[in-house]
Amino acid sequence: MLCAQLWVTIALDDCKLKYSDIQQATVGYLFGGTCCGQRALYELGFTGIPIFNVNNACASGSSGLFLCKQIIESGWYAYIKLR
Repeated sequence: MLCAQLWVTIALDDCKLKYSDIQQATVGYLFGGTCCGQRALYELGFTGIPIFNVNNACASGSSGLFLCKQIIESGWYAYIKLR
């Protein structure tokens, strides 16, 4: 989980966002438990937001990104974290 936490922190710094700016998170994974997204993000302070875990074999990352795109385009949220 440390690798995921490192990249989340770097991504937020690059975008000039704070943890409190994130309204929802989507985590794509290949191997891991059904709540691996929560496990990785809770320790960073991502609590009280929906966290979606996306498992679609080798397409998990692109499927998670597509889900984020759909959610942002719907107007539900402005920022979504994709791990």
